[in-house]
Amino acid sequence: LNHLWKEQDEDGAWGKWLKCKWPPYEIDDHFGVTLAALALGHTPSRYRRTTLAKRAERRLRSYLRTNRPVNPHQKGMMLWLSTKLDDVVDEKAQKLWVDEFSDLQRADGGWRLVDLGQGEWKRPKDDGETLPSDAYATGFTIFVLRQAGVPKDDPGITNGLKWLRKHQRESGRWFVRSPRRDGKHFISHAATQFAVMAFVACSDSAAKK
Repeated sequence: LNHLWKEQDEDGAWGKWLKCKWPPYEIDDHFGVTLAALALGHTPSRYRRTTLAKRAERRLRSYLRTNRPVNPHQKGMMLWLSTKLDDVVDEKAQKLWVDEFSDLQRADGGWRLVDLGQGEWKRPKDDGETLPSDAYATGFTIFVLRQAGVPKDDPGITNGLKWLRKHQRESGRWFVRSPRRDGKHFISHAATQFAVMAFVACSDSAAKK
C-alpha cells in the first residue's frame, strides 16, 4: 500500500492506470480510485493515522467529491466503499442508487453488464437490447445491494440468487462472454468471485457446498 500511495497523482487517481477499454476494470480512473479506497478502508486504524495514508485518503476523498459516479457500476463501487469509509455516500444517494439497481433487474432475475455501464459496455456489433443477463452483473449487484443493507430475503435478492444457481456450470464457475472479443473471457473469473461473494453476503447454504 505504501508503494501504491507513492504512485498516486495529486488529483487522487493514478494516471498510469491501464485503460484499454476492457470494462469494467480497465475502462476509467474511477474504478482504480474506489478499489484503492476500499483497500485503505480495510487497514487498521493505526495504519490510517500514518502520514502517507492520511495524505492518500485526503486525495482519494477529493477525487471522489470531484468525480461523481456516472454509471451504475461506479455507484455500486461507492455503495461498497461506504461500508469502509465514512461520509462518501449520503443516505439520499444510497436510496436512489439502490432503487436504480432494482429497476435494472430483468424478468429472469439477473442483471446485465451492459446496463451497469450505462449501455456502453458491449461490443460494437452487439445489440444492447438483446444481450442476456450475466453472472458478473448479477453477482456484483447482489453483493453491493447487501452492502447497502438490502435484506437477504428481498425478492430481488432471492430471484438473483436463483438466477446464479441456475447458471453455474458443472465446473463450479460462472461463464461471462467478454464485452470485447472472443477468446478473452477474463471477466468470467471476476464473475465467479462476485457470485461467491453474493452467496456469502446472503449467508446462503449454497456458498458452503
